[in-house]
Amino acid sequence: MFLDYYSSQSFFSDSVNYTDIFDQFPSNVSEICDMTFNIMINDFLVNMNVYTLSEESKNDVNLRDVGKMLDILVKRNQEAKNKINLFENKLLGNCRDLSLLICAILRHKRIPARIRSGFATYFSKKKKYDHWLCEYWNEEEKRWQLIDPWMHQINKEIKNLPKNFATGMEKLKLNTLDVEPHFFISGADGWFRCNNKKENPKDYGTTEKNLNGKWFIRDNMIRDLFCLIKMEPLPWDCWGIMGAKNNKIDENENELLLKTADIISSSNSNIENYIDIANNFNKEAFLETYTCKRT
Repeated sequence: MFLDYYSSQSFFSDSVNYTDIFDQFPSNVSEICDMTFNIMINDFLVNMNVYTLSEESKNDVNLRDVGKMLDILVKRNQEAKNKINLFENKLLGNCRDLSLLICAILRHKRIPARIRSGFATYFSKKKKYDHWLCEYWNEEEKRWQLIDPWMHQINKEIKNLPKNFATGMEKLKLNTLDVEPHFFISGADGWFRCNNKKENPKDYGTTEKNLNGKWFIRDNMIRDLFCLIKMEPLPWDCWGIMGAKNNKIDENENELLLKTADIISSSNSNIENYIDIANNFNKEAFLETYTCKRT
C-alpha cells in the first residue's frame, strides 16, 4: 500500500496527455537522469552560459505541474512530433523542477518515487542551502535512495564550467545517483538540529540575506510534508502559518512542529500519519490556492 501510493502520479506529477513522451525513457535511473537534458536544462548551467535557452523559457520555473511543463515543451517544438531526441527548445528548471520531472518519469515506470524539500550541505562548509531532491524505492536493497538530478546535470557538464567551479565540484565526490545522508538535511532534521540549539538556524536558507532562520526551516519542513502526501509545492509557495511575516513561533506552534518532525523522520510513519498532521497546516488552503483545472 505504502509503495503503491508513491508509484502513482499526483496532480502535479501527472503527464496528462503526454505519456508517449515518458514511454521513450528507459527504466534505468542513471539513464533517465542523463536523458533529462532532452527536456529540461538546469538554471545553473544556463547562468554559467553552458546552455542558451530562448527568452520565453525564463518563466518556466513558475510552471507548477509536469502536464503543463510538457504542454509548453511540445508547443515550442511542434516539428519534433513528441520525439524527445528532437526537442531543441528545452525547458528551464531548478532543483525542484528536475526532481519532480524525474519523480514523474519513475512513477510512470511504476517505480515508487517522491520529491523532498530540505537543505544541501555540499554548497558551503557552513551554510545549509535550500535544495530539493528526488528519492525512489530501491527494491533490491529495500531502501529509499536519494538522487540529485540538478547536480547530475552539472556533473555531466563539469568540463564546460569555469575552472573554479569545476575544481570545487570534483572535490565533493558526490554520487548524484545515491546521495549520502550527510549531504542532504531534511526539513525535519534541520528543525531538530536547530530547535535544540545544536546548530544556528541562520545557517539554513538561501543566498538571499533575509531568507534564512527558523521560520525558513519550518516552511521547508511543511513543504516536505506536503511532498510526502503528493501535493508537491513550488519552493516559494507559502500558505497558512508559513512565510517570513510569520517568523515568530510560539510554544504551541513549536510543539506542533516537533510532532511534525517526529512523524516525517520516523520509519514507522504511514500515509495516514502524514495526511493527519498535514491537516494542521491548512491543507485545504493549499488545494484551493495551488490546484486548478487544466485547460
